[in-house]
Amino acid sequence: MVFELCFEELPAHETGTRLCLAVDAMSAAHRALHELGMTSHSATLPDWPEPEDFGITDEDMERYIADPPASMPRPVRAFNDALAKVAEAEADHPDGIPCYKLSSNQGWLVTPREIAAALGWWAAADPGLRQKVTGALEWWPCLVGFLRRARDLGGFRVW
Repeated sequence: MVFELCFEELPAHETGTRLCLAVDAMSAAHRALHELGMTSHSATLPDWPEPEDFGITDEDMERYIADPPASMPRPVRAFNDALAKVAEAEADHPDGIPCYKLSSNQGWLVTPREIAAALGWWAAADPGLRQKVTGALEWWPCLVGFLRRARDLGGFRVW
């Protein structure tokens, strides 16, 4: 499995829309982000909607998954809207990237404010710790660069 971190809004003339991390690299990134204080444990996982709450089944979702939203039955659209609302939720005062958003590839939106808070912790981190992380993970500078761009491009999604 691979985690894809994809920019939310990318100008049409730009390329390089994503950063892909294998499960082991994502685990290492998660540990480093945590050690640097860039992740947040104060944000709690929102309640995930269930199809049954909208009077539909998993089979209904499968049947309409490829359809344009306008052609989906109203309950399917409402369920998809509820999923999007949960995936895009942000704390009132973000203090980093919520851990749960990096723990699964559910299409979580990591928002510009969450990224900015995380980058603030990176900038404030002990230089020795920054050097340790950068030395241990050769792709770390790419991740920090990705975060800086994502902060300015509407955030990124975790797929």
